[in-house]
Amino acid sequence: PRHASPGRDYLLLRLEIQNNKAERVAIASSDRIRLEGEDGKLFSPDYHNGNVVVDPISVRRDSVVFVVDSNINNFSFLVGELEGEKQKIEIQFSKS
Repeated sequence: PRHASPGRDYLLLRLEIQNNKAERVAIASSDRIRLEGEDGKLFSPDYHNGNVVVDPISVRRDSVVFVVDSNINNFSFLVGELEGEKQKIEIQFSKS
């Protein structure tokens, strides 16, 4: 098994990619999501599956992984086409 370095954690995001078209598509899900750092920098996933093939009229599950500081509980992501409009998604984990 792979472990994050001290002070770091893996943040795994599970995605669903929907293809409504009648033909198969290949999508690099890592090109569609960015982690926004506190300083406004946009980070691409540290680990991903490359191009994901989605069959016609179907949904495919995929995962991307970011390496993050273990003391951070709030995350902001930008999701969308590389050169298109993006949706901002914020996630907050509570400390236990």
